[in-house]
Amino acid sequence: MRWKFVALIIFITAGYASAQWEYGGIQISGDNYFTGDLTAISDGNTGIFAAWRYYPQQFDPDIYVQHLDSAGYELWPHGGVPAVIEPHGQYGPRLALDGCGGVIIAWFDIGRNGADYDIYAQRMNVGGQRLWGDSGRAVVVRDGHQMLLSDIVADDQGGALLTWADEFWAYTDTMPVMVQRIDSTGNVLFCEYGMGVTPLQGFRQHSPSLLGSSDGNFIVCWGDDRPDGAGPGIYAQKFSALGEILWDSNGVPVVVNSASYGNLKFGATSWGGLYCVWVSSGGIYFQWLDALGRTGYGLGGILKVEETSVSSLQFIVDADSGALAVWLHDVPYPQQYAAYASFLDTTGTLLHWYNLPIVATDIGTIFSLTQTNSGEFEFGANYGGSIGLRAYKYSFALGLLWEEHGVPISCIGCFSGYRPLGVSDMLGGSFFAWHTGEGYPIKANRVYPDGWVVDVVNDDVTKPERLALFAYPNPFNSSVIIEMAGRNMGNNDIEIFDIRGALVKRIRAENGKAVWHAIDQRDRSVRSGIYFVRIHEHEEVMSLKVIYIK
Repeated sequence: MRWKFVALIIFITAGYASAQWEYGGIQISGDNYFTGDLTAISDGNTGIFAAWRYYPQQFDPDIYVQHLDSAGYELWPHGGVPAVIEPHGQYGPRLALDGCGGVIIAWFDIGRNGADYDIYAQRMNVGGQRLWGDSGRAVVVRDGHQMLLSDIVADDQGGALLTWADEFWAYTDTMPVMVQRIDSTGNVLFCEYGMGVTPLQGFRQHSPSLLGSSDGNFIVCWGDDRPDGAGPGIYAQKFSALGEILWDSNGVPVVVNSASYGNLKFGATSWGGLYCVWVSSGGIYFQWLDALGRTGYGLGGILKVEETSVSSLQFIVDADSGALAVWLHDVPYPQQYAAYASFLDTTGTLLHWYNLPIVATDIGTIFSLTQTNSGEFEFGANYGGSIGLRAYKYSFALGLLWEEHGVPISCIGCFSGYRPLGVSDMLGGSFFAWHTGEGYPIKANRVYPDGWVVDVVNDDVTKPERLALFAYPNPFNSSVIIEMAGRNMGNNDIEIFDIRGALVKRIRAENGKAVWHAIDQRDRSVRSGIYFVRIHEHEEVMSLKVIYIK
């Protein structure tokens, strides 16, 4: 068996750093130019990747990318790094991790091949270098528009899968949802123009979402306007990494012939299936599919929360494959638009449903939801106006864990909060990013696990030298070397946890280095799988993922 030796790097010391987190957030985009299409993902450790559309010349926008660490340092040059050097316009970036400390960026490109809209991709390494050339790699180039790029997920082999609605056949009233896979060098692995999720033609498909499945396969969900058979609605398909269709070739109906479905959200389960929630007349509906594509509640789903005036529905699947939903409801308690939450277990049983809101205040929208621990979650709320963005942390057992009126993310009294988003920091807190106005510069901030945020103007916090954490080889089959750098490291305790969060082994690092031989506290061999390395250094907690394969 060949082993691929990969060093995981949490933080690098490239010298690009600007300030730590500041009151009201730090600016991560360039100055005085139009921005848009902001997106962000966790870097898989304790930082964040962000990408956006940027007009440095006031026309023909470019895609810029930035990498921030947990302390708010920019790990790449200030203002971000262009993903592509091309004279034509790039729009709608999507991000996926490459598994080696870097990121894959996909976008639709206008004008490079005449008037067509085509999809391209780029891979950037941990240092911010473009690995697929200045022009990126073509994912699909053909007549017509492939501008409706919707989603991208990592394939855990250095590549990614993408999905989009293709307008090549638009003149025939056919607009299929397509899927393509690219490898670690940017080469396409499916058919030249992608693979259709169903062979059916003569109607429009739209709004695809792509999910990685726990069984190593992938699930795509989409809106479908087919006029006959089961009827229009939401459909799903599972396919392998090789492009093999695994469910019914025409797709599996998730919900059909519904009068309406809004705020549609999907989540993959640990058993290879799918959860789906949406808002329709009467309240919030729920549906699930098992690993074979069989529905749990017929073709109409089941009404779980009977409420009218539901908005801003956010939904995630937790680590145990339960379903967590948070939404706004227009009720006078004592103001309008209070936040509610509920939890569905693996059987679809509604738990933790209350008649009282979890936050009784006039929230404008809820824009993000992340789980921190079992029974705990965080969400971002946009109040608009001078109040701006705020974050909440809630426990079903203990109630609100942070301030009653939320933790301020953006500065109070300044205009902020256009199209905000939130991402987990992998430590129990969250990162947030937003446009400071339509087209204005982008800012980011972090709320720490205990709800702390820099809340003083020009807060003079000593900026510590950044810590780098390595593990190699990774994956490993006998032992892994764990090494720390970036500070005058002494002797530190390193903790190894399994994927359930249970402590497996505590080892002692000498001069910043230790070796784990895949054994537990009783010196017994551990099972193959994913483990997490954690170290406490002063007030900072560092962690990374290692993979043991016997």
